[in-house]
Amino acid sequence: MEGILYLIGSVLFGMGLIRKIFPFADGPETLFWGMALGIQIPTWLAYLISRSLYEVNFSALIILTITIWVFALFLLRSYLREVLSNDLSESLRDNKYLILLLALIMPVFYFFFNAGMFRSEADGLYLTATSWYDMALHLAISNSFVYGQNFPPQYMVMPDEPMRYPFLPDFHAAIFLKFGWGLWSTFAVTSLWAAVALVGTFYCFARRLANTNSSAFIAALIFLFSGGFGFLLFLSDWYSGDKSFITHYFEMKENYTDMLSRGVKFVSLITSGLIPQRAMLYGMPITFFILSLIAIVWKNWWESDDKSRWDNSQILFAAGILTGLLPLFHVHSYMSVGLISGFLFLIRPRFEWVIFWLPAVLLALPQIISSGGNLTTSEFLQIQLGWMSHSGDNFLVFMLLNFGLPLIIIVPALFYVPRYVQTFYVAFAALMIFCFIFRISPNDFDNIKLIYYWYAGNAVVIAVWLGQLAASPKLRVLVVLIVLVCTASGILATIRETRLIYRIYSPDEIEAGIFSRDQTEPHALFLTGQYHNQPALGLAGKRIVLGYDFWILSHGYKREMYDMMKEEVRQIYLGNATTENMLESKKIDYVYIGENERKESKANERYFNDRHILVFKNASISIYKVKRAP
Repeated sequence: MEGILYLIGSVLFGMGLIRKIFPFADGPETLFWGMALGIQIPTWLAYLISRSLYEVNFSALIILTITIWVFALFLLRSYLREVLSNDLSESLRDNKYLILLLALIMPVFYFFFNAGMFRSEADGLYLTATSWYDMALHLAISNSFVYGQNFPPQYMVMPDEPMRYPFLPDFHAAIFLKFGWGLWSTFAVTSLWAAVALVGTFYCFARRLANTNSSAFIAALIFLFSGGFGFLLFLSDWYSGDKSFITHYFEMKENYTDMLSRGVKFVSLITSGLIPQRAMLYGMPITFFILSLIAIVWKNWWESDDKSRWDNSQILFAAGILTGLLPLFHVHSYMSVGLISGFLFLIRPRFEWVIFWLPAVLLALPQIISSGGNLTTSEFLQIQLGWMSHSGDNFLVFMLLNFGLPLIIIVPALFYVPRYVQTFYVAFAALMIFCFIFRISPNDFDNIKLIYYWYAGNAVVIAVWLGQLAASPKLRVLVVLIVLVCTASGILATIRETRLIYRIYSPDEIEAGIFSRDQTEPHALFLTGQYHNQPALGLAGKRIVLGYDFWILSHGYKREMYDMMKEEVRQIYLGNATTENMLESKKIDYVYIGENERKESKANERYFNDRHILVFKNASISIYKVKRAP
């Protein structure tokens, strides 16, 4: 009950702030901007309180929930009367496209979050295939706050380092875990909340630029079911195979937005972006809220020559505050807003941009500085022309396969949209060019997190044009066909991924994780193997000497450093003359030995049996408490 009250109170609190700060917001904007704000502000407040207490404290969360409700009811007291007096049928008619969009999209999110978000079955916990690696890290971070008292946040897979991954989405989950929710309910419900906010905030962003509900609807479909001409590969595979079309469709072997061997890597936003990448799922609603505010100001500037209007400055200042609070939710969204606003400044330089950038930079600086440590900054922002086009033989073919029809029809579309939309889109196009010149992180795939924002701007411009075409009854069939071609690959990817739900933790691993969570000290350090679904890490949130290489290398650490540490771990597991000294020098509290440790690290279980204390054992896992020298 406490978690439900916190969730509902956060939404109402966000809506109340919207009505107070942005009285021009209409009904959908009040709701969806409020949902985004209801995620961002209460999560920051809960984190700052927990940071000061060095724990996620139940009583403090209850007090925060009560406070949120008090402010929400105070801020919404007049708005609630206004809503109750409105004609419901008229409101439904006015928002029919938004309702249709939610009816089409939300069942997709509901399926993935219900069926594959640590869903508990008799033989273990299950995730969707695309969540297999990412969600294990999100689970570990969330549990580290609740059970590992991870304040200030440390990087649990390399404990001497600060947490440089944007952790507030996972802290948000930690709030509900502390309220007593289970893993599935915590991650499924909070993810669905963020997904609703994303769909709504993007729709509102598109509508602010397009000025029509139908164009916003079309833009949302193109954006959410992103994909290029990968569906042509699907048709080619069917044509060259020996199966019927129906059989080929139902036995689809590939995700036709994610086939690097065939030059396709603009992966489906829903299945490969929002479902597994929790930081993106949380960052995007806030970002589209911010971009909507900037779009309002941008349009005002083009429609008025009054350069002293305080209204614009007030909106920009609020947008700057929201931007400054963004890095610990999703640093790539923060980068996108920064670059887009910078490009817009070059197009239309005005003093008011300073009012946006001051809070955007000053609030973000402490978050960025706190991600210090041994980060290899030289691995970030490197020149790499062409993004991932090296996977194919021809750059033009790569572009068409990945970005499809929207890449082609953006050219005619730009001729038919208002001037303020044309100039606003230039900043998004510049962001795309930036992504094809620079690699923003050690993992070149990460550029897609910025490219999605270009694709969002692209979708809006195209939708404005398609909305104009659809005004002619003779052209509506053409418009429907264009939308289908733009979304075909994304729809195929979504359908294919619904069939891939995999087990991430077995009953033995769950039992070992629960023991590690409940029967070991909050700050205990575990020696484990280097794999993503490590139970002491994921299910207990405990620190481990060294974690999964893909995470660590993607976060900017050198391969040489990782390999050296991995060799040290292997030497300890071998049980040789250096083992005891290394256990002592690294201050290891527990040694975890499961199938992976036996196979990959060649764990010498007899050695640890003879010298240390066996505190847990089941059919496949043993945990030893390190016996300290007297």
